[in-house]
Amino acid sequence: MGWIDLLDAVRSVYKRVLSLFAEQLDLGMAANCSYTELDLLSVIFYAGMHCTYVERVVDELKTVRRKLVPSADTVHRHLKRNDPFVLKAQLDQILEGTLESLARARVLERKYTVAVDFHSRPYYGKRDKKWIVGMEERNGTNYCYQFATLAIVVAGERFTLKALPVLPFTLKEDLVRELIEYAKQYVNIHVVLLDRGFYAIEVINTLLALEVSFLMPAKKFSDIVELLQRDYFNKTWFTREHVLGVRKKHQASFNLFGEYKGDRREWYLFATNLSVKDKLGVEFWSEFYRKRWGIETSYRVKLDFLTMTTSESYSVRLFFFLLSVIFYNTWVVCNQVYSEEFKLDQEKPHITTWKVKRVISLLIENNLPTFSQLCAKE
Repeated sequence: MGWIDLLDAVRSVYKRVLSLFAEQLDLGMAANCSYTELDLLSVIFYAGMHCTYVERVVDELKTVRRKLVPSADTVHRHLKRNDPFVLKAQLDQILEGTLESLARARVLERKYTVAVDFHSRPYYGKRDKKWIVGMEERNGTNYCYQFATLAIVVAGERFTLKALPVLPFTLKEDLVRELIEYAKQYVNIHVVLLDRGFYAIEVINTLLALEVSFLMPAKKFSDIVELLQRDYFNKTWFTREHVLGVRKKHQASFNLFGEYKGDRREWYLFATNLSVKDKLGVEFWSEFYRKRWGIETSYRVKLDFLTMTTSESYSVRLFFFLLSVIFYNTWVVCNQVYSEEFKLDQEKPHITTWKVKRVISLLIENNLPTFSQLCAKE
């Protein structure tokens, strides 16, 4: 099990990914263009493998490939001229193609715990863009471009199933509905994990209507603080039915449970529609959430494949982020292929992101393969 075996595993998966790009991506380039779509993608992919800017890898690629390489301006110009949501539809098809391959291979057969989460990238440009959303101050800015994702959080199979752009007037309940309805096409959902930002009447009612089990931290609104001080001030756990929005027109009913951590002198509260009836259940689901959510590192790993940019074009930023999702899944599949080939434990990755990035970089440097080779019948 050396570099040759690793190279074979990564190359086979990478070839499949490129074939999906050849089938689905259309940047509207004229037939007489000096460069092909693969030339443009090679530059973008290479920048993503080095987690840097397109501008920084062009000269290096010219040296190692010994052929014409499109400039950074050319790459950005061809992306900018495309409608961002047309690009999104094409990249969605590519992401879906990877999932269909997994489904055919009977990989996604059991019940899965999935997580819905937000991914925010700080934005420092002009604030008149329609795709900029507000956030808590971070790294000197209160603005970001944002995506909502749904991912499997089971070790060894942490695929990102879907990514949706978040715009200023996007409703969280609409994001949750679209993500879960899409996921249901490919996997049987065990539990949906959400973070505290989704604790809202509309989101909880959407989850109940979708008939999925969910688990999320509850916010300590004044009514809950009063409840803890009045009824549970000397307790270490509790479980009860709760209604959010008692004084509002719309309400949400669910199970609320809490566990008091004496070492931290703090209550940890959760909202769920799961049946949690006793101390054992409270401890189990509290630990379940912390373990499942805590080991999920997909956001950090996606950044390992993100092509950096200062462009104010949403087409460019959307393309680069969704591309990082596709390559994150590529890394997961590479590990599965490698583990199955050598009958290794699939619960942990045996190929690091660095190794996958290095192999793909070598393939790009050596001009392999071409779109015509990919589309040719075996």
